[in-house]
Amino acid sequence: MLLRLLFLMTIMLSFQLHPANTLAYEVTEGNITAAVGPFFTRSDFTNVKSGALSPYKRGWGLLASADVGRASSLDFGLFYLNKTYLKDENAQFLAERTELIHIALGYRHWLTSFLSGGISLFSAYSVGDVFVEYSDFPPGQSISTSASDVTEYGLDFSAQLEVYEHENFGLILEGRFSRSLTPKENEKADHYGAFFGLRYLVQDRPHSRKQNL
Repeated sequence: MLLRLLFLMTIMLSFQLHPANTLAYEVTEGNITAAVGPFFTRSDFTNVKSGALSPYKRGWGLLASADVGRASSLDFGLFYLNKTYLKDENAQFLAERTELIHIALGYRHWLTSFLSGGISLFSAYSVGDVFVEYSDFPPGQSISTSASDVTEYGLDFSAQLEVYEHENFGLILEGRFSRSLTPKENEKADHYGAFFGLRYLVQDRPHSRKQNL
């Protein structure tokens, strides 16, 4: 909830505080940008009454965009995160955590020169051990979550805001929601995320900057 509120407040403030005379990124076919920075996530355990917690966890992200039109880009995202899954079995709960490499490929549409939204297909790959964070089950009982799976698939929804830009560099804030398409039965496998990225214009095309009006 905190990640969602923070992102929505930042978007609303940006429309009021974004200077009218600053340079902003203009989508230009052929441009390529890349951003790197911390990625904060939290598993979505809403509407579940259990003793399991869903704390905020920090990871890292790399996001690259290639402009293919005046308001369209192709996105590639590579994220490292720690993710917790929660399984409900007859009102008994198991929460397991693992490290993931989350890869997303999709489309971004630019609403303005500093605000855009995107949708991507993702695949996530477990690269670490599985840790039990909470369990109502006795030791040795054969219960598992998607943390034990090799691969997970789903959809990413994102909203991105350019907070500041100077020459080839910019600062972006992106809110993301990942919807798992391969959860186990009675399992919470979705998560929210906030990505804070330092963006660099890797490949420039003429007129890739414009005055905000």
